[in-house]
Amino acid sequence: MTRLHLLLLTLLTCLAGTNLQGQVSPLRPDERSLAKTERPLTTPLLDEWVRQAALPTARNLSGVAWATATHAFASGDGLTMVETLDGGVTWSDVDLPSSSTDPLYNISCADANTCVAIGNSATTGPDIYRTSNAGASWQRVTKFPLGGSWYHIDFISPTEGFMGSNGATVHTQDAGATWQLKSAYPSC
Repeated sequence: MTRLHLLLLTLLTCLAGTNLQGQVSPLRPDERSLAKTERPLTTPLLDEWVRQAALPTARNLSGVAWATATHAFASGDGLTMVETLDGGVTWSDVDLPSSSTDPLYNISCADANTCVAIGNSATTGPDIYRTSNAGASWQRVTKFPLGGSWYHIDFISPTEGFMGSNGATVHTQDAGATWQLKSAYPSC
């Protein structure tokens, strides 16, 4: 064994010998932990999920993005997009400028005002939509390479973002208004 292997083995042995333990908080605390607080058992916990089905929509949702702590968009089947302005308590449909029934796979927000929802990019035009006014209106992105289905999107700054699928990558430097192909077309 090399010195590096021996050093790593010694380090791991020391760490294992210290009997370090972590603590994981339960999603639903037991009665002892609740007894330490003054909150009654009937008070909902902040970390619980609340069922909304069939709201916000009866469609499958595949993407969600938060523009702010209370304002979010979710996207999914049949060009579905829904919006919440109250942290997810209520949701409403978003009207998009298209009659397409293709899915929107994902959505990402560059900042509180600019978000981009992504879907297919067929020869009939891309199902890529953008808002620059916090969702008050959405425009179809027309400066986008045709071809493929786009599943992944992320902004690394308020103006620069990347989108990818099946080995292909596109890039924007103007908050999603235009996109340039950086590697091969997706094979979908």
